[in-house]
Amino acid sequence: GGTSGWSSSKTFTTLNAGNGCSNPVPLQCGSTYTGNNASCVDAWEGYWGNGIDVQNYNSSEVVHKLTTTAVSNVTITLSGLTANLDLIVLNACDNYSARAISANSGTTNETITLNNLPAGMYWIIVDAKNNATGNYTLNVNCTSVCNTPGTADINAIDITCNSAKLTATLTGISTYTWRYRAVGAANWVTLSPSGNNFAVLTGLLANTQYEYQLQVACTGGGTSGWSSSKTFTTLNA
Repeated sequence: GGTSGWSSSKTFTTLNAGNGCSNPVPLQCGSTYTGNNASCVDAWEGYWGNGIDVQNYNSSEVVHKLTTTAVSNVTITLSGLTANLDLIVLNACDNYSARAISANSGTTNETITLNNLPAGMYWIIVDAKNNATGNYTLNVNCTSVCNTPGTADINAIDITCNSAKLTATLTGISTYTWRYRAVGAANWVTLSPSGNNFAVLTGLLANTQYEYQLQVACTGGGTSGWSSSKTFTTLNA
């Protein structure tokens, strides 16, 4: 008979509420984030899109949001793993918007490289199968890309006997540098870089075919190569 006294106390801690679409971990190019996927967020059991079809992700996931401001080559690395965690990139905070996945076995680092990634918002997911939880470090490295203008991006308008206007339809450009010459001429005439997306050429010869090219400097950094040539012919005098 009898009733014991109360035992000494022991403690426990409930899991972190987690980081889902409503409160993602913010990331930027060049940033490093250290975390753990043990949380109360387990919204997604699989990922689909862009040829990706993976399921059985029954562990809690962590949602990170990466914002880029220029076209870039982006490398995302998941390292320092204490459990078998996988790395997924989404185009939107929706598990049917998968863009890329790295799912090596064990605690091997996961790496995703996305070349010529347009500026915008992307969701970086750390998730796992088999109820695995553990620590991780997430690194994001970006190199700005300044793409060479295409011939569809440049045009010659307002052509007269001795003048023409060159125009470009591009975004994310800080300066435009044009060059031109009469077709068959040995040397280019290169204009000074300008923040304007057009250049007016004067002093041209009548009834003459000219070729022109464009090189740009991008707001995110870097300078493009010269575009392929396009041509126009001045009017007959």
